[in-house]
Amino acid sequence: MTTPDDMMDADGVVAGLGLAGPAHAIQLAQTRFRMRLVEHWRIAPGARVLEIGCGQGDTTVALAAAVGPDGHVTAIDAADGGYGAPDTLADAAERIGRSSLGGRIGFRFGADILDPAIPLPHSRYDCAVLAHCSWYFRSAEVLRRTLRRLGDWTDRLCLSEWDLQPTKPTQIPHLLAVILQGRMARLDSAFDGNVRTPLSQAALTAVLREAGWRVGEAVPVDSTQLQDGRWEVDNGLALLPQPLTAFEAAPLAGIDMAALQAVIGSAEIESLPSFAMTCRRIG
Repeated sequence: MTTPDDMMDADGVVAGLGLAGPAHAIQLAQTRFRMRLVEHWRIAPGARVLEIGCGQGDTTVALAAAVGPDGHVTAIDAADGGYGAPDTLADAAERIGRSSLGGRIGFRFGADILDPAIPLPHSRYDCAVLAHCSWYFRSAEVLRRTLRRLGDWTDRLCLSEWDLQPTKPTQIPHLLAVILQGRMARLDSAFDGNVRTPLSQAALTAVLREAGWRVGEAVPVDSTQLQDGRWEVDNGLALLPQPLTAFEAAPLAGIDMAALQAVIGSAEIESLPSFAMTCRRIG
């Protein structure tokens, strides 16, 4: 049985990952944030959790710390193990596997959750988790199908995402960067960026309801210490080379490029607000 002594705080989790220098500081900020999400979701010790869009495992380790040695996290990502930078998904999973949390986690990369024959270690889970990954889906329809499919494995869904409504001017560059990436993804099937379908909170709520979920209250979760805003701004600026080809410029028609670059490339950048919610399966 899991006891309070089995639980780990953010410093303990990150210390076990063997990171140093800037990487340690970045991971600590990410882990503290993800632990705040897990606290809001009330993930219980001993729980079996199905995580979708696990990436390099930032939320995975927070979930593993919460479920304790008697619980388990099945962490799935559609990307293959070679995807990602500076660490690939496989590299990050290997590092996590060497930590004390490794035995509580089963990573699955290159896994299509919509495949009816996908093998999972459990037929039922206490909850499914999507942490800041809903914008990565190819379309709202693929996200809707995925959310509906999750109802086959669990009656409880825990979700978090960025809010497209900035609360301060320093968050506007992050907003513009994700909108730009979303426009490029819609017009270019070969677009390989992370952000493809940046949905507002209202749009995401509508998709959840259409997929058969009763949506709980969205609660703000402080994300001001995260570096994601700067990362997405860098990704957005990479889409604005000069000169642009006619095809590349199509989604930017009528936009003052110099002004856009100036705003997105602002020296003072903060990540957008973040929210978390818990949903229950209808029926």
